[in-house]
Amino acid sequence: MSAVLQQQATVLNLENSIRLFPTRIDAQRRQIDVNKTKLETARLNLARTHISLPFDARISAVNIERTQFVGIGTELAEADDIDTAEVEAEIPQDRFHTFMKLTLPKDFTVEKIRSGGISELFKSMGWSATVRLRSNARDVKWPAELLRTSETVDPKTRTVGVIVSVDKPYEGIKPIVRPPLVKGMFVEVEIAGRPTMDRIVIPRSAVHEGRVYIADKGNRLRIRKIDVLAEQGGKAVIESGLSLGERIVISDLSPAIDGMLLKPFADTPEEDAAAISGKRKVAGEVQQ
Repeated sequence: MSAVLQQQATVLNLENSIRLFPTRIDAQRRQIDVNKTKLETARLNLARTHISLPFDARISAVNIERTQFVGIGTELAEADDIDTAEVEAEIPQDRFHTFMKLTLPKDFTVEKIRSGGISELFKSMGWSATVRLRSNARDVKWPAELLRTSETVDPKTRTVGVIVSVDKPYEGIKPIVRPPLVKGMFVEVEIAGRPTMDRIVIPRSAVHEGRVYIADKGNRLRIRKIDVLAEQGGKAVIESGLSLGERIVISDLSPAIDGMLLKPFADTPEEDAAAISGKRKVAGEVQQ
């Protein structure tokens, strides 16, 4: 008896499914009409689609393939502007601060950065930049403009990022001789400031733990404390403690006793250059 009931239930389910077929067919037809409408809309949108760039560019990456379907918001490709190129130069923090101290205007205030930006500060300090590509066969240069600094100091290298901009990096291209400035190229950035004419510069070897040896008018040794504004290479820029015309002792004195009698001799320009480069030590006169 249970087998009969089970078979009757199966037959009833099949009959119900048959009765639903017309409704399902009608729903599928309606869905087909909807899909046709969507297809026509997509074809119309595709016909109206136009991809363009607001600047001249070089395509650096393509993320799609031909006939591939993409949705709204999909990144199709990456394009690099060829009108301008930016280069970030990593400068050691102490050198950057030294260069700032040497060129910072005396009337500098934080408000000037807020009003004009960091690029205006660079201009007020007379900073200029050059991007250089060095290789065995060529030395290519591009004039650059200083734009800004990085927002943080690299904790690993302790460097400050200075971003410079090069206009028309593809201009004047010559095969092999002058390549374009492209992304990923290893280059150098030279930053120069305006000359400072009111500083006293002496050989770095003449500074002994914040003091210098001076020969007074009686050729006696005087040990004087000075303030060093900056040091670079073999030179030391003096902020205070020395005056023009004073004679400093560059030779090593052992022992150095204040008031001891000296036998100074004037340096020649060649000897002065050698002293500043650290190759020779002589006695000389403070010059600006």
